[in-house]
Amino acid sequence: MRILVLSDHYPPYYKGGHEIRFKTTADGLSRKGHEVFILASKYGVSGKKENDRILRLLNYLEIGHVGGVRKRYKEIKIALLGRQNYFITKKAVQYVKPDIVYAGEISHVSMYPIRAVETYGIPIVHHVGNYYFPQLIEDCILQKNPIKRFYRKAISGFKGIDKYDFRHIITVSEAVKKKYDAIGFTERNIRAIHARGVPPELIAKKSELSIAPETGPIKLLYVGRIEKVKGIHVAIEAVKHLVDDLGVEDIILDIIGEGDSDYIEYLYALIKKLEMQSHVGFRKAISHEAILQEYQKYHILLFPSVWEEPFSGVLIEAMSQGLPIVATNTGGTPELIRDEWNGLLVNPDDPIDMAKAVKRLIENPSLAKRIALNGIDLISEKYNVEKITDKIESYLMDVVSKEKDATSPKLA
Repeated sequence: MRILVLSDHYPPYYKGGHEIRFKTTADGLSRKGHEVFILASKYGVSGKKENDRILRLLNYLEIGHVGGVRKRYKEIKIALLGRQNYFITKKAVQYVKPDIVYAGEISHVSMYPIRAVETYGIPIVHHVGNYYFPQLIEDCILQKNPIKRFYRKAISGFKGIDKYDFRHIITVSEAVKKKYDAIGFTERNIRAIHARGVPPELIAKKSELSIAPETGPIKLLYVGRIEKVKGIHVAIEAVKHLVDDLGVEDIILDIIGEGDSDYIEYLYALIKKLEMQSHVGFRKAISHEAILQEYQKYHILLFPSVWEEPFSGVLIEAMSQGLPIVATNTGGTPELIRDEWNGLLVNPDDPIDMAKAVKRLIENPSLAKRIALNGIDLISEKYNVEKITDKIESYLMDVVSKEKDATSPKLA
């Protein structure tokens, strides 16, 4: 098959796990002999923006933290750039002549590229790892203010579910699938595939598992985007509770990532207010290639998300390296973490509950080891990247097979 992958970011220029997931899948499909092309935005790119297979041509659309007249100007500019993305996509499709389009995160390139693909009758598979489409429905369709509806439709290019081909949707979790079903998408058109895996050669061997040193401080880790919904403030408060109330004084929390500058500033202020400067620190963001090597240097991964987390690649990576996990029971996380088997689940936005779970792992090394070993088993059996790629390949090929005889406009 000739596959066109559509994404607003694409490594090495990316912000989060979605882009890593798509690159992993694209690489896997290429290894299986498919001709894979990438159409992404110009985000982070300097110099040449394209080669034979990766086309970084789309306008990157982001309003940012502005208000008033400046916001209206930015919205109008984004609406125009979004329309440019329509024509850019048409040219890309004419160049690639794909059998199918595999679309992921598009919130920063708008719906206009999707509209462009549909003019050719090419089947589209939407592989969604967030709540972007449900949010579009709320913003553009259910919004009662007609002026806001007008602006939001112009910016996003979204006109409603019935105006697009949403017959083929993959969600990254059952939790996301339920959200899409509840907002009006047809359930029979949605399939959940936990599409994030680890190459088998990078999964830790149980016989060679290296546990973090017994001497020195207990080392906790947070990895990911630094945003309020990720609940990093809860993790910091949990450390405060461990130190002041639970008697775990020799402990540190390292935070690895980048993100919202306002929230980062808030976290620094919180650390100072709680007098946790000697227990909590920030580390510079690490490349995805390097992060796997870091997990075994820590005792516990904290995953304190306070929103309906769709499905986390960080959890999969940490488990693949035998790192015990304490995670909040939200969104797709309990589909991956079974409490007391391959992790401990705690209530969201509850630093005391998180602190107690951490102390439990510290005081019960046999539990921590059992969780670590079960995590490795799970990743080996279900989240081997080759197995994930097989599932996606099968889905794409099935879509192409079912639609190959359908009449559609021919590319020039």
